[in-house]
Amino acid sequence: MKRLFKGLVFQVVFAVVFTMVAVTGVSAKELMFLPFKYGTRVKCVQGNNGSYSHRGKMEYAYDFILPSGDIFGTYLYSPVTGEVVESRQGVADYKYNSESSSRNNYGWGNTLLLHDSATDKYVRIAHMKEGSCSLKRGDKVRVGQKIGRVGCTGYSSEAHLHIHMQDESASTAYSKEFAFIEGNVKEGRSFYSELEANVFVLDAGGGMSMAHEMAVYSTYKSPGWSHSSTNSSNKMTAGESYKIECDEDKSQWYKWKFRPSRTGVYAVYVRADSSGNKDEEARYRLYSYDDDEFETEIFIDQNESTPNELKYLVTTAFNKGDTYYINLYPTTDGDDVTADSLIFYRLY
Repeated sequence: MKRLFKGLVFQVVFAVVFTMVAVTGVSAKELMFLPFKYGTRVKCVQGNNGSYSHRGKMEYAYDFILPSGDIFGTYLYSPVTGEVVESRQGVADYKYNSESSSRNNYGWGNTLLLHDSATDKYVRIAHMKEGSCSLKRGDKVRVGQKIGRVGCTGYSSEAHLHIHMQDESASTAYSKEFAFIEGNVKEGRSFYSELEANVFVLDAGGGMSMAHEMAVYSTYKSPGWSHSSTNSSNKMTAGESYKIECDEDKSQWYKWKFRPSRTGVYAVYVRADSSGNKDEEARYRLYSYDDDEFETEIFIDQNESTPNELKYLVTTAFNKGDTYYINLYPTTDGDDVTADSLIFYRLY
């Protein structure tokens, strides 16, 4: 992302044609940033199917606190770009926390329901601090925008953030399964927020982050790639990933295909786990059949350990309506390459 931005890379011409095999991701879930300032470390105190309250309609919800102390008053930031469809404020902190009634907005306390225009999903943020949110129904929000603070309102045993995704705007809607960009969030584990404005993610498993700027997205691969995922809280990864060991004929490849919904200049990063025996010259080829002169070849050291396992790929302009491809090839016999996520940071 912008903290790893390194500048432009050269362009060369390279042409290779392969037969494509569509990737059917094990779990192509929507992806969401943790709704905290970049670098904020938070702890999940109740995850999916939690024994306290995350059952039935709320089985895919999450609760967060600070691992180092009281989260009360910590700023919250929008994980979506879209519109406020519900804003209920005016509930006092540390009152009526043991009940679900009209006095505490039926358990939600001070709450926002945000509609993401890119994915058409809704995000519920609950138990906010009294007086911390001025957003009203119909207000527009952008990913990374400050929206309020964590409180202790509604049905709440302590100050914490409650968050879940749903398919519809009804207050009685069921929660929907999704994945956090920061990793495999589970109860008892801590994570650092990667939330930044103008950033979105395309996952190798087919998932896209909220507030993405793509009209079309799909992935393909040659045979032999094995599905993998991470359980590490300090090696952050979005959604699903795929791995393969380079063989002698070096014919393996992985392909991301995308079509932007808006024209812009983007810094693009790849996420690649550095653990194990990784290829020091994994080859990425960026090209478009809509523009014969648009072609770039970049070599990435996947063996290099970097913050959040992000490695800078390229800065370039993408045109609305044009289709682009990024292919990944292993180059060193016996070494592994990982196809994980693409991270787009829109510069303008």
